[in-house]
Amino acid sequence: MDVTTNYYICGLPIADSSRIKELPVQYITGGNAIGLQKKFTFRKLFDRSLQKMQESSLMNKLRSNWLSAGTSMCGRKTKFTASLSDVAAIFILLMGGAAFSCLLLLLLLLLEYAVG
Repeated sequence: MDVTTNYYICGLPIADSSRIKELPVQYITGGNAIGLQKKFTFRKLFDRSLQKMQESSLMNKLRSNWLSAGTSMCGRKTKFTASLSDVAAIFILLMGGAAFSCLLLLLLLLLEYAVG
């Protein structure tokens, strides 16, 4: 079980949590959700449209085109460790950007002073 599931089970009453069984395979690997307001006027239309997309397998096509790219590029085992030189380079870039912004601000103030 993952950490989230374990945390959820720990918060359940003992009678409920003792009835939970772990399945040998994982059936649901992820999901998507869209949040709508409680009294959303177009909720029925939205639900019907989603149902039609599901029935016509358009949802599967969208899922394979849009969501599979994200999981293949960055899986759960993707790991990046930053060395001290990486952190120093980022710090130098950050300070360079701040200095450039200050120079632009000074230039704009001088230009405004000269014109006005």
